[in-house]
Amino acid sequence: MRLGLLGLGRIGSFHAETLSGLAAVDSLVVCDPAPARAAGLAERLGTDVAGTPEALLASGIDGVRLDEVRP
Repeated sequence: MRLGLLGLGRIGSFHAETLSGLAAVDSLVVCDPAPARAAGLAERLGTDVAGTPEALLASGIDGVRLDEVRP
């Protein structure tokens, strides 16, 4: 399953770590208004990054989780 995660604050980052460790999740795509935050998390967890929510939704995901998104 390919999942998307919008919002990588404290709780969103926690969810990203949890989701990336699940056997049922083949890949995770992350997106955040702060590109450096998304890039850092993606590098640490080995996830994909989408630059915009629209790009995330168009990336072939099977589902999405929205956490609080703050610029």
